Amino acid sequence: MEARGTTLAAALAQAKMLGCAETDPSDDVTGLDAASKLAIVVRAGFRGELNVSDIPRQTIKGIKPADFRYARQLGCQIRQISFAELNETILESAVGPPLVPLDSPFAKTVDNQNAIVFTGEKS
Repeated sequence: MEARGTTLAAALAQAKMLGCAETDPSDDVTGLDAASKLAIVVRAGFRGELNVSDIPRQTIKGIKPADFRYARQLGCQIRQISFAELNETILESAVGPPLVPLDSPFAKTVDNQNAIVFTGEKS
């Protein structure tokens, strides 16, 4: 969508043709697939339980080609981001398509690439 200015439907059709998208990409579009992967990372990284159904998700269905142009004007890109943070004993998590600054490692991912960033403190 971003590179060619196409609609989500056209981008998904192209990705399916190239073998980069599943036959039914609904779990990717709704963020369910990303939430499932986030739950696994949380179990490993935080040694905690996180049910996929408890992760707030925002779909990418509403994103239009113009949104990418507007994001660029703001010095950003739009990426589907999975987020988890442990504050004391409270685990916050979400999946959605926020604006990310152009210098972010997430903004540098293209096509079917993925990135993961871990930060923490020594205890």
